Amino acid sequence: MQEFFQGYVLPVLNESQDEDSYEEFWLANGNIILQACFDANNGLRKKAELEPLTSFVELDADDPLTDWDQELLLECIVYGWAASLIVDDTNDDGVNKYNILEDKYQSGLARYGMFGFATVVTDYGI
Repeated sequence: MQEFFQGYVLPVLNESQDEDSYEEFWLANGNIILQACFDANNGLRKKAELEPLTSFVELDADDPLTDWDQELLLECIVYGWAASLIVDDTNDDGVNKYNILEDKYQSGLARYGMFGFATVVTDYGI
């Protein structure tokens, strides 16, 4: 998780602060976002004909995110994780960074979380 955080989440935050600024919260917030995206990840695993994960297991800093769909990680989770760490959310131009990141996260979650599978049966009496 730490590798993903350093490589993807910190650059999205695009702040002069380093990882130490988030030391107290980055891991817990990452687990909260992953848990919120658990069903979406399982839907994507089913779509890819992979075995769904049985339950969410809280991850440690050294744990890789190999069981997680890469598109979901890069197009959804990264933004939710970054948004969860924003403290001062308005830059000098008056742009609310939290809202932008949260919107990207929610859009990604809606996009990737739509995988409800059901068998469709039609009976036209023919």
